[in-house]
Order: sequence, then C-alpha cells, then structure tokens
Amino acid sequence: HYIILCTKNGIIKKTLLEEFSRPRQNGVNAITINEGDQLLEARLTSGHCEIMMAVKSGRAMRFPEEKVRDTGRGAIGVRGIEVDNEQDEVVGMICVEKGDIDKTILVVSEKGFGKRTDMEDYRITNRGGKGVKTINVTEKTGRLIAILDVEEKHDLMITCKSGITIRM
Repeated sequence: HYIILCTKNGIIKKTLLEEFSRPRQNGVNAITINEGDQLLEARLTSGHCEIMMAVKSGRAMRFPEEKVRDTGRGAIGVRGIEVDNEQDEVVGMICVEKGDIDKTILVVSEKGFGKRTDMEDYRITNRGGKGVKTINVTEKTGRLIAILDVEEKHDLMITCKSGITIRM
C-alpha cells in the first residue's frame, strides 16, 4: 500500500506505507514542501489506482498511479498537474480503483454549480500536463472549488453561507 500526497501547487508524491511504520513521539516528516506551497490531500492507495487532480481554472487530469514513482519520506515529489498562475491552484485529488466502474466525478464551482461526469469521459494522460476542461469557468459559475468521486447511492448536502442546507 502507498500514501499519495498532493499540494496546492500541483506537486504529487507517492510513498510506501511501510515508511511510516515506526513513527517517533514527535512524528516523522512525510514530505518536503517548497516555500509558498501547502499540503492539500493525503490518500491511501493500493498501487493500482487512477488519480484525478483538478485546478480552480476548471481543468482536471486523470492518470494511472504507476506514472508516479515512489520516493522516500523526505522527498519533494513530482509535478502532477500544471498550475497556470499565482491565482490558480489545485482544489482536490481523488484516487479511484481501476475496476470501479460505478464511480462518477462531481465537480462544484464557487457559485453553486455542479456537474457529474463518468470517469471514463476523462481521457487518461501522462502526469504533469494541463489537463482537460471539466467545467466552463465564467462570471456566472465562478471558479472550481471541489472534486469528489461519488456513486448513485450517495447523498449530497449543500450548505449556503446564510445557513440554508439542501439534501439531494
């Protein structure tokens, strides 16, 4: 098993779970983070997953986990997805098992717009590229804020700033 780490600047890192088997009392370093970057996600994987990353500008990228080589705990990692400029950043990362055909991808924008798409509609690419358009970012929709893997049986709860909650 592996732990996949993702940062806001698009860096991704894969480390064997065994590397964390003997933690010290004050913890162990899991990743070296560059100045101005921030850890966003940490996921446990089997080594045979497909990884999807999305950025605020509305693009997403899908690639096999095998494209990310495993490194030691102190390493920085490799580029997972290209971030356009200083305003753009990664909003999320998901890891889905290759044979899991029931999963669909849900993306949500700043102004409350959402879109659900089959995982197969995203072509498999190499890591480090710009990705493909997943949602049209306009004044009406706002920028992308989340990416999730969902199934038909899942419920969705949306809460507004005013405190109103909707369940679908």
